[in-house]
Amino acid sequence: MLDPFQRANLYVSIFTLLQSLAEGSEPPLEVRELLEALGVEVPELDRAVTRELGKVAARDIRVDLPEGLRRHLHIHLRSFAERMGYEAPEPADGLINMAALAARLAMDAFTAGAGDAERAEELERALMRFLMTHLLPTLEGLNVTDEGLRRLIGGVVGLIKADVEDLRAKFTVRS
Repeated sequence: MLDPFQRANLYVSIFTLLQSLAEGSEPPLEVRELLEALGVEVPELDRAVTRELGKVAARDIRVDLPEGLRRHLHIHLRSFAERMGYEAPEPADGLINMAALAARLAMDAFTAGAGDAERAEELERALMRFLMTHLLPTLEGLNVTDEGLRRLIGGVVGLIKADVEDLRAKFTVRS
């Protein structure tokens, strides 16, 4: 189970990885090392392929949702971010912006934990819901043809799923 500091580092690293790839640049060494220490290989990738990540929007990926809901997904995500006290850049359902929101929730949960346990728990619960409801289904729905990128995204999905299970266990009341 990750502690709040490790969780914040994980989601900042995932955001930084995706943003770097979308910009066509090499992910920072610290991000590569952290992910590789967690069992996720970060291979050399074709920059033309990775730049496409910057164009990914959940509304185009989430075929599991009815068309009307997909069409307004960016509005729902913007509202969620604003309810949590954040500004949501457009498109709010863009993969990079969604990863940034997950990182922000994790970082703020860590910092709140130093003095406001109730707020830290609220943020961790919001992070768990956001991951399960939005970020994971979007990542899992990506149609990636490049084998290296497919393995990388699959590894990231595995890390997020493990963290969601840890958070779920943390918030499950045992009798």
